[in-house]
Amino acid sequence: AILRGGQLVLPVGRRALQVAQVCRIGWPHRGGMESVVGGLSSALVRRGHAVRVVTLDRAITTGEPLPAGIYGGVPYTRLPRVGPRRYPMARGLALALRDVDVVHVHGLDGLLHQALLARRLFRVPVGVTPHGGFLHTRRNRVAKEIWLRTGASAALRAADAVWYTSTADKQALAGARAEGDVLPDGVDVESFAGVVRAPEPGRWLVFGRVD
Repeated sequence: AILRGGQLVLPVGRRALQVAQVCRIGWPHRGGMESVVGGLSSALVRRGHAVRVVTLDRAITTGEPLPAGIYGGVPYTRLPRVGPRRYPMARGLALALRDVDVVHVHGLDGLLHQALLARRLFRVPVGVTPHGGFLHTRRNRVAKEIWLRTGASAALRAADAVWYTSTADKQALAGARAEGDVLPDGVDVESFAGVVRAPEPGRWLVFGRVD
């Protein structure tokens, strides 16, 4: 399997892939990135691919342990965290990616740098979805911009493909000078199936985030 121009190309005669989704946190923890990773992984499984999520064994903010297991039909591999909380890495990540066809990294942190190392070791293609990177707040803005234009830029440009979740996401990370496609996050409409409620004044239904 290779990534060519941001598109996944299957080897001749292959219909299924071994896919690793890499993120710093996942189910049963809930959040935007966790929902995207879980939903995408489950969708790939339904299409016949073998998918596993490789993530950290503890929550980033609280430090609570997160068990390995199967969620939404997808096995979750938990690895010990090393490095700073805001830029985590995982002990043993490269070895966990040695037998897959493609790696999809979610987020712009130390896990991406490790996945790119695995790419060199095992010749596995790596795509990345930054999910806004680390520019959500103004705190340490200057330092963040410097890192975006140096280390983060080098990592994004070294990846085989970059998939931004929105045009705004791509514009916010323009300083990295990394070309990529805009592929918006999907919405889990099945969770609303069969739900019937009368309209109420002042009630909003938002598929996404209000900022």
